[in-house]
Amino acid sequence: HLSEERERSAWPYAAGSAAAGLALFALAIAASEERAVTASISAGIVLAFLLLNGFGLLLQLCAARFRRAKPNSLALALASIAGPGSLARSIAVSLGLGLGLLIAVALIHRSLLTEIESNIEVDAPAYYFLDVEAADLARFQETVKAIEPNAKLDEAPMLRGRIVALKGVPAEKVEAAPDARWVLSGDRGLTYTDTVPQASEIVEGEWWPKGYAGPPLVSFDAELAKGLGLKLGDPITVNILGRNVEATIASLRQIDWESLAINFVMVFSPNTLEGAPHRMVTTLELPKGIDPARESKAIQALSERFPLVTAIKVGDIVEAAKNMLGKVMTAISATAGVTLLIGAAVLAGAVAAGQEQRKYLAVLYKTLGATRLRIIRAELLEFGLVGFATALLAVLIATLTAWALCKWAFEVAFVFSPLAAGETVLLALGFVLTIGAIATWRVLSAKAALYLRAE
Repeated sequence: HLSEERERSAWPYAAGSAAAGLALFALAIAASEERAVTASISAGIVLAFLLLNGFGLLLQLCAARFRRAKPNSLALALASIAGPGSLARSIAVSLGLGLGLLIAVALIHRSLLTEIESNIEVDAPAYYFLDVEAADLARFQETVKAIEPNAKLDEAPMLRGRIVALKGVPAEKVEAAPDARWVLSGDRGLTYTDTVPQASEIVEGEWWPKGYAGPPLVSFDAELAKGLGLKLGDPITVNILGRNVEATIASLRQIDWESLAINFVMVFSPNTLEGAPHRMVTTLELPKGIDPARESKAIQALSERFPLVTAIKVGDIVEAAKNMLGKVMTAISATAGVTLLIGAAVLAGAVAAGQEQRKYLAVLYKTLGATRLRIIRAELLEFGLVGFATALLAVLIATLTAWALCKWAFEVAFVFSPLAAGETVLLALGFVLTIGAIATWRVLSAKAALYLRAE
């Protein structure tokens, strides 16, 4: 007899686990404010579980096909993977999800950092200056140019206004998409100009001609217009300095906010606002590699001559964003790490449950002439092969997931990190081989005489 343990059907346990899982997902969805997101994540977890379980079964089938491979230690390992009590599905399910999450987080983090470092940091101006008086603009520019002649400045008039109605519907009653609702809350920055702002591209409609003197017109952000249900020709009403101004949407713009160039959700035709009191917002772009002392001198001169102007160093904001991103990703990685540790504990339990059968097989192999070294090789090969295959699958799934999120959710270019993938594969092998080594040590410590007498 291979084992005196009573065999029980797995179906009651599978049904109980499925019922508990469904109850947990239902509770999570009911308690969540973003039920669609929670439901999507829950569906993803279920799909990942089914995929990993199917992958473990596929490994068993492949091992059965090549179980007569050479050398003998490899044949023994493949036989264990293919045979009853195989750990293929246990390893795939228990470690695959945690590994995949770790890799996906690392790849998304790398992609977002690359976007910041290669696009935002490269294209962004060095400083923003707020509340520059229109009458002081020329003197402001001269102050900068006197210290750094190669500095580039850009400016735009800036007012504050609050949207009070869209298409005649009060703002508080407008049915807006969640990601566009913020435009209707509080004051927004406004400007007016004869030319299309930098980092903007007209995707619908036309820009007004210079010297336009007709009814008030406005150009609106295309994505936000979609979220607010706006189209060309729709009227919007904005309260500016206590006066309601109604303007017609003449064009929709695709705005590259990542450039950090001066841009506004709403840009009005000059005849609408140029008579209103306003101040200027100015950006300063310094030559690459400028001496920090020279930069400090320019900023110091501006602060002394224009004490009411607010200077914002873009580099500090970008660095703060990178630090915040790093903390968020670290927190998510820690969660993935806990998932991985739980998976390792589950795997250890699965190994312990099948320990008696492994001891019996080890005794049988010894009786048939297998050396301790060959049994050790077979055991570690079994764990190593399944662990390596699971890690490769986790890399593939995580790469596809990270690519999809970068493309459609974050809208940044995806960057693959071989280092992150390689580290995860090594981590998986470390986990699996450690558990395998402990299991092998226990298997080899079994006394052959006890099992042979039982037969």
